[in-house]
Amino acid sequence: MGNYYGNKFNSHEGYEKPAMTFVPSIGIGPIAKYASTGKNDYWDNDLFVAGMASLTLYRIKREGNQLVYAEPVLNGYRIRAMEIDEHGNFYIRTDHNQFLMSE
Repeated sequence: MGNYYGNKFNSHEGYEKPAMTFVPSIGIGPIAKYASTGKNDYWDNDLFVAGMASLTLYRIKREGNQLVYAEPVLNGYRIRAMEIDEHGNFYIRTDHNQFLMSE
């Protein structure tokens, strides 16, 4: 399909490059931002990304507009829904209808 309808195979012209990639793919699930709470300055404004295939929750470290690295913070759960409130509490629902909460 390299020249199908005049398009080049794997051409991404006109698209912005991703800020971060996971190779192999983690099967990106829910993404949530950790608010600036004063509770954990180390995590302020970082992103948390659920890997559906990897069964892992990752913290994505941000420095300005750059995503610097990803570190696993929770393993063994296929996360379907995630929310982080303004106090930095996590509310997570898994594939097996487990509800996980942190303070």
